[in-house]
Amino acid sequence: MKPFQFTIRDLFLAITLVAVGVGCIAIALRPLLTSTNGIKGILYVGGWVSIGVGLFTPFQRKAVGAILGFVLCFALMQVVRDLR
Repeated sequence: MKPFQFTIRDLFLAITLVAVGVGCIAIALRPLLTSTNGIKGILYVGGWVSIGVGLFTPFQRKAVGAILGFVLCFALMQVVRDLR
């Protein structure tokens, strides 16, 4: 089996996507920075999808990362909702 060979471009793109995702989640969880729940939801889901895409970008599996980020986001929302 041939090992994956990452380019510097793929590495920087992955780091940027993960950083953008973490930033979106951080903004969504701050109560004073976002005023409506719709914006919070979009930032929260978009952040997790961005993290998933960033983690799978070097492997050329962006769609898998987006799907896993989306599923993980809703799984975490269900866990947090059940803890309240």
